[in-house]
Amino acid sequence: ELSELHLLLSQAYQQLGDLSYAIKMADVALTHLPSAEDSIELYKANLYLQNEEPQKALEVLYHVLDHNPQNSEAHYLAMQIYRGAGQLEKALEHISFAINYSLPARCAAAELAFNSFEDDLALQILQSTPIKNEKEAVENVILKECILAELLTQKQLFSEAKQVWHRILFSPYNTQKPQNDDLSIRLAALKWRLLPRIESIHSLQDNNDWAEILLTIT
Repeated sequence: ELSELHLLLSQAYQQLGDLSYAIKMADVALTHLPSAEDSIELYKANLYLQNEEPQKALEVLYHVLDHNPQNSEAHYLAMQIYRGAGQLEKALEHISFAINYSLPARCAAAELAFNSFEDDLALQILQSTPIKNEKEAVENVILKECILAELLTQKQLFSEAKQVWHRILFSPYNTQKPQNDDLSIRLAALKWRLLPRIESIHSLQDNNDWAEILLTIT
């Protein structure tokens, strides 16, 4: 169909870095496939963000939210745009729906709440976040636990933070070192903040590869 052809053209232009034409082709696809309006407009919003046009992305996102006010992806993208612009109060307006989008979205929402001095909200988001077994990427799971441990440490709830640290060490997800350097740095910083509070940390190592990685992180 014409709509599918124009979407393919849009994606091809995106791959070539011609985002203006990618957006134009997405608009054409939208005229031929109004039933997929939300998904195409969310795709357009991402194109605008790649093209460093956050205001245009917001206009598209609010159009989606006008007729689908609970669209979690639209709320998540809007939250991230406002967060990036330092407009934390506006970002917080989208948090309750954004957390339903994905585990990374919940992590971002929790960090937003934490940075906005909404510690209780951040804890609520993190502690109520389900982990969907093998469906979740290991780094997302570890990031969620890392943020929770950071928040508990900040609130001087060291016993609870230690429990989270133990989960990080012995979780069945933790079979490989995360490729994300920022996450590795955060884990290292967290370890040294908690180290005086953790008894016999080396006794926790056993044969766990992830534990060995964390214990040797510097």
